[in-house]
Amino acid sequence: MAGRNNTLTRWIGDMVDDTKDFVDDILDRAGDVEDAVSDVSQISTQLATLSAAVENLTTIVTTLAALQGATAPVAGAAGAAAPIAAMAGK
Repeated sequence: MAGRNNTLTRWIGDMVDDTKDFVDDILDRAGDVEDAVSDVSQISTQLATLSAAVENLTTIVTTLAALQGATAPVAGAAGAAAPIAAMAGK
């Protein structure tokens, strides 16, 4: 009996090994999906914090713009710093 020994049992063994590898890959990908879903909640929390900071900054910029619009244009850095100094005192 020269040549390759391809028996039915070897073929079945190869199929079982390939199936095991396939199932392992599926379980690894499912774990990756679970990790990604848990990361989404952390990102959502960070986005909510960022949104609150942007709203706060928008309020400050709007107030500064209103203060600057209420005062006459003043030349120089001292005139530009006055609304900011007023806002810092709030």
